[in-house]
Amino acid sequence: MNRNTAHLLKSWGIAILLMALIGYGVVFQAVHGDAVAIITVAVMMTFACSIILWGRYKRLKLYREPTPDPAIQLFHRTLKRAKDGAALAAHSSAYAAILYGQYDRAREELCAVRWSTLLPMYQGYEAHIYALLALFQMKNAANALEFASEAKELCAANERLPGVKSSMRALEALIDCCRLLQGTGDPECESRLEQATRKLPGVAPAIPAWALTTHLRQIGNSTRASEYERIVDRLTPHCAPLHEFSFPRSI
Repeated sequence: MNRNTAHLLKSWGIAILLMALIGYGVVFQAVHGDAVAIITVAVMMTFACSIILWGRYKRLKLYREPTPDPAIQLFHRTLKRAKDGAALAAHSSAYAAILYGQYDRAREELCAVRWSTLLPMYQGYEAHIYALLALFQMKNAANALEFASEAKELCAANERLPGVKSSMRALEALIDCCRLLQGTGDPECESRLEQATRKLPGVAPAIPAWALTTHLRQIGNSTRASEYERIVDRLTPHCAPLHEFSFPRSI
């Protein structure tokens, strides 16, 4: 078991145990015909799911604001309460700053945390931000690819734990973005990015959609490019870097 998995198990242990107990209780009550208990649990679960979905919608809506300020303020106000919250807040805030083209602000967020003292997964968060800076600010796909690959390796954990699988998919999509823009992607690279625009949660599909739009414009397929540009417009209407559909290709 790697350190990331152990950390996540410790973090999610109580929630996993609680869900197991609830599941056992529902089965027990169903066997004994206690309909009231089953309905009560169902209502509680529905309420909990509604809160989670509302939170995701609220976070997604933040990226439709004219500036990253509301998102960054929310991240600092809420994420810092968690264990290693400073790292979580810095990563999310830097991510938002980059999408709006505020690269110096993103670096300031990173500088507020001593990443080398943290678990590998948090060091992977730092590498993820440097990958985005290389891609959007420096327009250096090769450098971005190195950082993105490093981030994926550092963030590796058991994918059966909450959030791990989607995080890995997002990093794999970023790696494919770099390869597509660099002109070194395999034949399935474009197909995987198309799937990423449909399956990644929240605002994450915007980056694969931007990469596909840029690539398709480069090869003269404006019709398909417009399909992915609409995804960018819908998710991040004010994020300037995601509306610059040009990229220097070099192998």
